[in-house]
Amino acid sequence: MKLKALLCVIFIGVSASAAESNTSRRLSFRKGIKEFAESREVSKDFVATLATIDIKHSLRQTPRLDIDNEVLCMVCDEVVNLVMEELQTGSNPQDLVDVIIELCVLLEVESREVCAGTITISADPVLYIAQNRPNLTGAVVCATFLQDNDCVADLPALDVRIPEGQTIDVEKGLQSDANPIKILQLTDNHYDPHYLIGGNANCNEPLCCQSDKGLAENAADAAGYWGDYRDCDSPKHALDEAYQHIREQHSDIDYIFFTGDVISHRVWDTTRENNSMYLYQTFTDLYEIFPDIPIFPIFGNHEPHPLNGFAPPSVTAPELSTNWLYEEMAELWGKWLPEDTKETILQILLTAGYWGDYRDCDSPKHALDEAYQHIREQHSDIDYIFFTGDVISHRVWDTTRENNSMYLYQTFTDLYEIFPDIPIFPIFGNHEPHPLNGFAPPSVTAPELSTNWLYEEMAELWEMAELWGKWLPEDTKETILQGGYYTVLVRPGFRVIGINSNVGYTFNWWILYETDTITAQLQWLADTLYEAEQNSEFVHILTHISAGDGTAYIPYSTQFWRIVERFANTITGMFYGHSHWDEWLLYHSATEPTKPINIAWNGGSLTTFSNLNRNYKIYTVDGENFEVLDVESWTYNLTQANLNPGVPPEWFKLYSFKDAYNVNNLSPAEIRNLLIRVNNLSPAEIRNLLIRTADDNSIMQMHYTHRYRNADTRGYCNRYCMLGDLCRMVVVVRGELTQCNTGIVCWGTCAGWW
Repeated sequence: MKLKALLCVIFIGVSASAAESNTSRRLSFRKGIKEFAESREVSKDFVATLATIDIKHSLRQTPRLDIDNEVLCMVCDEVVNLVMEELQTGSNPQDLVDVIIELCVLLEVESREVCAGTITISADPVLYIAQNRPNLTGAVVCATFLQDNDCVADLPALDVRIPEGQTIDVEKGLQSDANPIKILQLTDNHYDPHYLIGGNANCNEPLCCQSDKGLAENAADAAGYWGDYRDCDSPKHALDEAYQHIREQHSDIDYIFFTGDVISHRVWDTTRENNSMYLYQTFTDLYEIFPDIPIFPIFGNHEPHPLNGFAPPSVTAPELSTNWLYEEMAELWGKWLPEDTKETILQILLTAGYWGDYRDCDSPKHALDEAYQHIREQHSDIDYIFFTGDVISHRVWDTTRENNSMYLYQTFTDLYEIFPDIPIFPIFGNHEPHPLNGFAPPSVTAPELSTNWLYEEMAELWEMAELWGKWLPEDTKETILQGGYYTVLVRPGFRVIGINSNVGYTFNWWILYETDTITAQLQWLADTLYEAEQNSEFVHILTHISAGDGTAYIPYSTQFWRIVERFANTITGMFYGHSHWDEWLLYHSATEPTKPINIAWNGGSLTTFSNLNRNYKIYTVDGENFEVLDVESWTYNLTQANLNPGVPPEWFKLYSFKDAYNVNNLSPAEIRNLLIRVNNLSPAEIRNLLIRTADDNSIMQMHYTHRYRNADTRGYCNRYCMLGDLCRMVVVVRGELTQCNTGIVCWGTCAGWW
């Protein structure tokens, strides 16, 4: 799940050419923060300047729409330049941390508790980067961290050598006579051990329903038994129930893909120890419930401590390295994943109810447990599970490596237990590291900065599947330990690749230290796909964060697009998570804009954070060419479930993609045509669907309902909202708006608004 780390108050955007009025405000702000850093006193002039700057809650998962990006970028630029200047003149680093905390509070970015927790957790890696990259400027820092807020600067391109040649000549959208396989995708559990039934679900912080905040003062604000629609994560009993439901409902599952984010959104209060514990608990629960199903997990951005922090292998200092996570997961995941994956893992508005809340709350464990159990029971024909990241909750100001490890362990062990016979292909979400989003490059080896702790723990965690059949071969451990990615030949002709997309997440501050880690993983991806092509294998790719997300580093997304186009017909499925939305992304050729080439499917989320009903997805996949034949989304209504605490929720199939959209298959051509109403789900059909949908409000409203799983707290989607959703489905690199402005969606009428 995307959650902008609050430390970004240090690193917030740049305005290339401010208007005259903004120039005056910039100078006043610069003077004010300089004086404040020296005296710790807020002058009357600075108070007046602050009154003209409104960036309150601007770094949340769902920020206010009225935030002035130009002002946000200006604030960032000045704060970053102040930090760099003060460090170079010998200022005490801890004094700077204290100054940034106070500025965070003064600007009302968050409460003092959240500001202090998040910034303190992230201080070591950020200061390390600033001290070792003295030429960093506010422009570059802010264009990276606030890329999605249109802060701009020239960013270095990545050099990925893609093998020459064309993709294999295969017609997509054809179904073979082979028996189909069933794959369960679980993603973004965000298990919250602090979830309090009856707790305050209407708080003023990034994550609500927290036990340390006590019970709600009125019934309308009370967190429910199964969760809450507001900003709350998942109680354990909700997760347990979900797992049990899945086990009973879906007895035909063949594999499980787990696409990340075990840890909750309490990002200001994480520790390595707790993260390890929650990871262990999650995966052991899965192992117990699915002992006979191979599980393929990947990292979410919440797994590390601090959040998002995946340090490069060169950072070996224990307090910086991510090795602790890679090592633990290499062992735990190794129970499913081959031994050779370990190497790359190491490198790199009723009363809130029992089942959760529509508001800003993550998933209680019992809601996730129930979801897993439902999937197990409802979908017995699942062949594989894709887990596309984000275990950790949205309490990003309170993460630790220890807590992230614990939540990741708990999440994956839960999955292993419920789906012991189904291969699970997991990847990292941006919530997995501590601090949030922090995937340090391999060159960062200082223990306090490195992300190796996360890679190591996940490599160990995945190894636990050996008890039920060793789904991840021994040789996967090598790449897991290198950077949290791996590949597995699942059966002859069918390969799964799990990548660590969090290294290309703009809130992973290690991008500012080096980009070699990103290049190395993309090169490995291209080389692995080339080898698969030569061996006549079809490939499914698991990634936590979509390369088309606005927070995916543009140089990363650009190279990923090149790779997808080169191997378009070898890649027969891509699966991701992170946003918590049920959506898809249609890739087109860069040189032939009307030619659809591939589709990436988002699994939604088991957390209800925010304004969501929890869900999981079942993919029916051709047994010979491994194309996705149909997609089912299963959910339950949280309001109804919370009216009956302790009674298992009534899960139901929200839709079959083929039936809902009246198509025959899910190829790119079909999906393109689906947008103009044709008859299948190829990439071309999806493109046509989008075209048709642009002029058909009923289809778009149905998609909107599916996106949020018909949550009671979601309102109507107007024309502007629908155009935004449509554009989101076809933008594969932020700012590349061909399909929005002149292609599928707007036919040249909406340039400038997207």
